[in-house]
Amino acid sequence: MTDLRTPKYALSDVAEATGVLVGTIRGWAQRKELTFGDGDIATVVPGSTRRVTGHTVLAVAVASALMHSDHREAAFLAAKAFAYAGGEGRDVGHPFKAGTTYVAATADGGFLITNDFDRVRAFVASANGHAVTVVDAEAIWHRVTAKLDTIN
Repeated sequence: MTDLRTPKYALSDVAEATGVLVGTIRGWAQRKELTFGDGDIATVVPGSTRRVTGHTVLAVAVASALMHSDHREAAFLAAKAFAYAGGEGRDVGHPFKAGTTYVAATADGGFLITNDFDRVRAFVASANGHAVTVVDAEAIWHRVTAKLDTIN
């Protein structure tokens, strides 16, 4: 089982697990689009490497999958909500225990995390013509955690 809570992944590990370039991750952080989680360790010694948790790795992966130039803000909000929060039927940073986990984001800043495809359809219908991106967060979670297991 992948340890999502321990800050042990360098940004190069994040890039390897998510397919997002280190420079892109740094750019997102510099623009404050990606904020590091409470459990992440900042670089305190020159030349040392920032270490992040598996939750942050998942946030990068989900944000990347949702990324559209017209709904970047919602992509990051949804990614953080998936990676750093849980809810009924879903542990923090994990997919729902039952059903497929969907994460959706719209150009107007809205997002949805659900395991009910009818809710996804309703969300898309209520987007008032705004672009909507829907991803299978469960598939992302399995792909990323499998890669993290090979890193550490």
